[in-house]
Amino acid sequence: MREMKEGSVVQKKRRQWEKTEAITSLITQIEGNE
Repeated sequence: MREMKEGSVVQKKRRQWEKTEAITSLITQIEGNE
């Protein structure tokens, strides 16, 4: 049970990190185009 919960927490953090990375790369592209 506990291992499953910790695994889902890691997945959530990983997803949040991926979203942040996508947003950061988008901003970098936009700033680079100007």
